Amino acid sequence: MKSLKDLTISTKKDSVEPTCNDEKTKKQLYEFKRIDQIIDKHVLLSYSDLKGNITRITKAYLNITGYKEDELLGKNHRVLKHVSSDKNLIKDLWENISKDIPWRGEFQNLKKDGTLFWVKAVIEPLYDENGVKIGYSAVKEDITDRKKVEELSITDMLTGLYNRRHFSDILSREMERAKRKGVNFCLIMADIDYFKQYNDFYGHQAGDDILKIVAKQLMLSAGRGNDFVFRIGGEEFAIITSHMSDDDVFLYVDSIRKSIESLKITHARNKVSDFITASFGVINFTDSTQSLSTDEIYNIVERNLYDAKREGRNRVIFYKNKIDKNEYCNIDKLTKLPDRIELYKAIKRVKNDSMLMIVSINDFSYLKEQYEAELLDELLIEKSKDLRRVILDQDTFLFRLNINEFAFLITKESQFEKYLSLMEYAILQNTVCDVYYKDTKCKIAVNYTIGIAYGREKVLNMANLALQKAAKTTKGFYIYKTESNIKEMKQSTLEKLNIYKEALENDRIVPYFQPIVDIKTEKIVKYEALARLIDEDGNVLSPYMFLEAAKEDKTWEYFTRQMLGKVFDIYSKNSVDIAINLTYENISSPTLVAYITNRLDLYGGERITFEIVESEDIEDYDLLGEFILFVKGYGCKIAIDDFGSGYSNFTNIIKLHTDFLKLDGTIIEHLSIDKNVEIMAKSLINFAKETNIQTIAEFVSSKEIAKHVKELGIDFVQGYEYGKPKSAEFYGLNT
Repeated sequence: MKSLKDLTISTKKDSVEPTCNDEKTKKQLYEFKRIDQIIDKHVLLSYSDLKGNITRITKAYLNITGYKEDELLGKNHRVLKHVSSDKNLIKDLWENISKDIPWRGEFQNLKKDGTLFWVKAVIEPLYDENGVKIGYSAVKEDITDRKKVEELSITDMLTGLYNRRHFSDILSREMERAKRKGVNFCLIMADIDYFKQYNDFYGHQAGDDILKIVAKQLMLSAGRGNDFVFRIGGEEFAIITSHMSDDDVFLYVDSIRKSIESLKITHARNKVSDFITASFGVINFTDSTQSLSTDEIYNIVERNLYDAKREGRNRVIFYKNKIDKNEYCNIDKLTKLPDRIELYKAIKRVKNDSMLMIVSINDFSYLKEQYEAELLDELLIEKSKDLRRVILDQDTFLFRLNINEFAFLITKESQFEKYLSLMEYAILQNTVCDVYYKDTKCKIAVNYTIGIAYGREKVLNMANLALQKAAKTTKGFYIYKTESNIKEMKQSTLEKLNIYKEALENDRIVPYFQPIVDIKTEKIVKYEALARLIDEDGNVLSPYMFLEAAKEDKTWEYFTRQMLGKVFDIYSKNSVDIAINLTYENISSPTLVAYITNRLDLYGGERITFEIVESEDIEDYDLLGEFILFVKGYGCKIAIDDFGSGYSNFTNIIKLHTDFLKLDGTIIEHLSIDKNVEIMAKSLINFAKETNIQTIAEFVSSKEIAKHVKELGIDFVQGYEYGKPKSAEFYGLNT
């Protein structure tokens, strides 16, 4: 087909002008006109000149924004930009397209009525017929529904600020950006002074109101385009900002502190003011702190916040970078112990295997709720003294890693067993601490969890892993020994693999069935086929026990074939609908797809639903889409499993011609105990209804959950309340 340029009528005398009788040309012109109409009606597309002034815009774009064409033509694109748009993002956009590099990203736009909506955009240079750049084209996709769900998952429901989960993500992202671009990056933590006393005196509802008021004030005070505000704990908040000098940072934070007190909210139990106040800990991340990790940055700020409380509250503690780097980071101010950076250095200096013990004070967040900061400081000082007393030689060193963690580094192998005994019979047994606070003797129960590792390289990583495992034991400690752990893991994998292969070879992979019920009629509408393995002793095992071992053995496709063969056989002998699970790995295997085709040719697919997990493992959505269209030709239906688990892509769901969405089981389980989860579930269900997709709730294990999901508008339910996975015979199916 010729291009539009080929069909342009030339003005030169020696050119040959196509005539209206040229049927081929007329047909091509009609095709171009039809395509242009389709684009105008369905695609969010705009053109602009080199300054960003709109020169053309499609009806689809006008429809979504509510503007008329003459209201936007000639206007700059920023008329659609939301005031809170990330300035760094806009700057990055223009830097790219000015260099003729296409830009892809997501940002907020405003409709004519002021309504916010989100778009995913591809913006690239636009050239005339001579190759001269004349402007830019922008193709956009409305992703507002997806963003609403994302927003719910990262928002603190009480205050409307970002939550702690999002704080961790943004902290890592902004630190990396600061390192990459060589700009200053600032982390601020704030804590409402004597908030527990306020709650006790005025009541929890009044306390919640204060949290909302302070959150609003923080949002107003931290109103720069590159500021992020979070609620990271009960009365704790955080702010991330950038591009400020140390002096500017101090003035900025102190103005926020003053703005909170200037609200003049009476606080009769505040010992430093008649009103609500807050304490602040700050660090400004610059070239001199480039070597610090996010954990270290966070710990410095948290310790600064504790210092602010200890030194009188309603103040800002901000140690500038030179002090941070050369003094403060290396020696913990409270306990006078060397800190995490010194531990890193010490580990690098050790030439032989060492023993590292990380000692963590349990339930420290609970202690923070029960006791004042000054009392906890005294507790930590006393515990550091107790731990110092354990050291009996010059080859062992004690460090304070963060608020509630200490570490012993034992560098002499002959001392390993001695310190292991001291850990078990001295440290873990020393559970009561006497703390003198304001001339009063307080007895505080303190328990430890200890992670232990031996080695040279990665000994800190191994000790941290051991600490995680220790938290799950009743002993209170766990020893990570590299060789023995690997041996145990290999032995466990081998045992599972042997059970799996024996069952596979002896045809003992069997389908179990769990009913899926219409929530309105409470009648079974289909069964989901679930794989089970029967071992030599007749025990029925879930696939989760051998899944990874089977995949490593490269026989997963044979397992799937054995399962599919039996499911289709039962399907052919009964008039019930059956759901079958498939992975992307299954769908991307030509031989397995050929096998599925064979089964569908034999038995048809009108009562088959294929359940597919929409996850990050999917590499080729076009391949997945082709498979779905192929099986739909047999009358099969498609369900997306575990929807809402973290990788759900709304655009792909629509493109994949989905019939059902199965909400992730963890969402259903937490509906009654987490309001955020309920709001997320409502959004997912509303999205499904708007796109004519039916919904299924898994893990419905009680009448209470069943009632809840029914009220939310779920179409079908599945779970122990309606039936456990059982054999075909149990549900009266012919085999």
